[in-house]
Amino acid sequence: MITAIVPLKNLDHGKSRLRAILNPLQRRNLSRAMAHHVCAVLRAHNAIDRVLLVSSDHAAEELARLLSVE
Repeated sequence: MITAIVPLKNLDHGKSRLRAILNPLQRRNLSRAMAHHVCAVLRAHNAIDRVLLVSSDHAAEELARLLSVE
């Protein structure tokens, strides 16, 4: 069994280097969109049996449910 582990920073702190051009909501949405893309690609890969989203952010639990990952 192959498990892919996807680390996700706290959504309020992610993409901080883009602070000069994106506001906090835009950075949060970008982080969510990127996590969605990565998880979708991993779920679609035949060699990956399980995808885990790992984060200290409580919002990640809901995001994992929406993305059909653990």
